[in-house]
This record gives sequence, C-alpha cells and structure tokens, in this order.
Amino acid sequence: MSTRKYYGDLTTYTVGGTSLIDSMSDSVLTVNAGHDEGKGMARVHESPQLVVKGFSLEATTMSNVSGVGRVTNLNLTAFTVGGTAYLATVDSVSLNGTMAHAEGKGAGDFWEFPNVVSAGFSGKARLKVPAADLNALDALAADQTVAGNYVAISATLNGVVLTIPVALTMFTRETPIDDIQYFSIDFVGRDPLTGTYPTAPTGTTSLLEKAIVQPRTALAFSFKPSSDAGTYSGNLVWSGWDFSVNNTGVVRTKYSFKGAGQLVYTAPA
Repeated sequence: MSTRKYYGDLTTYTVGGTSLIDSMSDSVLTVNAGHDEGKGMARVHESPQLVVKGFSLEATTMSNVSGVGRVTNLNLTAFTVGGTAYLATVDSVSLNGTMAHAEGKGAGDFWEFPNVVSAGFSGKARLKVPAADLNALDALAADQTVAGNYVAISATLNGVVLTIPVALTMFTRETPIDDIQYFSIDFVGRDPLTGTYPTAPTGTTSLLEKAIVQPRTALAFSFKPSSDAGTYSGNLVWSGWDFSVNNTGVVRTKYSFKGAGQLVYTAPA
C-alpha cells in the first residue's frame, strides 16, 4: 500500500504573489462541472451535457506579530463604536466581507469568468457590560434619528487599523441568570458616497488589505500539493473573507475566491 500525502507535502501555495504556506491552517480547492439535460422524449434515462466548468478556492490563514509569533486576541489594541472606546469590554468581534458577482463568460467560453459587481461588509461585536454600564450604546439603541444609527466602527489589530462607516442593524442586551450581562451590536458597512471608503486601511500590502481596498482586482494563484505532483494555477476573483477576535485564541482569517477563467494543471516534469 502506498504512502498517503498529507499537509506537510505541500510545496507551493501563493495567492496574489503572497506565499501562504507558513501561515495557512487549511485550504480547499473545488472544481465544478455544470451540465444541461440532453435526453430526448423517446429516452427514459438522463443524458447530462457538459456546458461549463468553474472552480473555487478557500484558505484559512494566520498572521504573525513581527518576530514573536501568531496574532492573538492580545493583539487587539483598540475598538471603538462612534468614537467611544470599548476595548476593555470586548468579548468577541467578527468582521466579514462579501462580494457579489455577475457571470462574464461568453457563449463559446468553457470556463466561468465571474465579475465582482458589488462588495459589502458586515459584523458583530459582543461586549461584556461593565459596572459603569454602556450608556452610549443604550442611547444608540433608542436613538430616534436617522443619522444617529450611522457611526464608524474601528478596530486595531496587530497595529493595523480597520475603520468602516456602518449602519447599525441590531442591538441585543442579554441578562442571563448566573452570568454577566452582554450587549451585542450587529452592523453592515455603509459607503457615505463621498471620500475614501472604507476609511482605513488604504494600502494593499497584505492579502486582507487587498480584499478590502481592491475587491475587483484579480489575483494569480499557484498550488503544488507535493514535490512529485503537478501544479494548479490560474486567476482568482474575490468571493469573501471573514475573521473574528475572541477573548482567547489565535486570530484566523478565511479567504474565499472564485476562479476567473481556466484552471491550468501542469503535470510534473
């Protein structure tokens, strides 16, 4: 019986020029084949006809603190809602980016070619209610003005600032027995239609910054599962990303992509 391959055999995994081998905790490459029914009325059995192929890629990665180790909850150094600081009360914060697509392939094209037509943000923050309460959030929950429900949320993780103007969509106060109280807010990104959006980051150094700032930019990728295997390559468009910071644990970011055009497989030499 032959020896099976495992994660340690991976030799190449790059997206947008960034190697993810040393930071990735899992990945999935999926190829889909689309069919249309071709059976005639005189036949009882189905006869699927191949009409299109497409692929997708998902990767979950971790980031490093310079010269120390992985980024954890201890590297969350600021969290504000509407300018009010809540770092000391954070139980968890999650942020998500999603991209919607329109199919761009022509009638004679074999592979799907999705085009990003819109991008959005959403998230949730769960806060532990301190003795002094969270009066500013209580006031936002009961605010009777339109403008009062539009604020900016900002988080600083490993020195990187993420600031997004948002619309607040849900407020939840939990008062469970035998536990402390919690206050949760749900939000979605809201482009103010003027100025830079999101407010920060503005650079494109990291993969996450590229997802936030350049959601329509295609990225090249290369994936070689082992030294004796062939190489998959092609181009990707963004499909989504998400990460969460809990009160314990390493911070992991999941990236999702759709293939843009042909998936190329190069056999080993």
